[in-house]
Parts: sequence; C-alpha cells; structure tokens
Amino acid sequence: MPADDEEIVGVHAVWEAVRAGEVLHRIVIGKHRERDPKLAGLIDAARLRDIPVIFEQIRDPRLRSGDHHQHVRGLVRPFRYT
Repeated sequence: MPADDEEIVGVHAVWEAVRAGEVLHRIVIGKHRERDPKLAGLIDAARLRDIPVIFEQIRDPRLRSGDHHQHVRGLVRPFRYT
C-alpha cells in the first residue's frame, strides 16, 4: 500500500464507497473469499468501474481473525482538508 493511501475496511464500507463513486485504487480480498457468493456483487461492481480486485493470502496475524474487516479492504487516496 502506498504511504499516502488510506484503507476502508469491511464489506459494507467498501460497498458503500464503490456505490458512492469513491476513487478506489484497488480492492483487496482474502484469497479464501474469492468465490464467496456474498462478495460477487461487490466484485462485479468494482470491475465495471475499472477498480482492480486483488485476492491475497492474509499474512498479518492481526488480520487473520477477520472479525471487524471481513477480509475486505479498499485502498483510497486520503481526504485532504483545507
């Protein structure tokens, strides 16, 4: 993740960002959820908007439980306050 990117974590939060037209650099999903029917709509919507969807193994032990982020995160440019 580039140093200036921020993460949106969790299925619903990422879905809302896609629906709202946020500029996501990519969506990262845990490899074990690649064929999860609950994510099919999100994956299709992202691809229609040319947002890359990447499936990767979860290596960070803090993220393995998946309790709060559900192994789904979107990477976005941080909001700049003026």
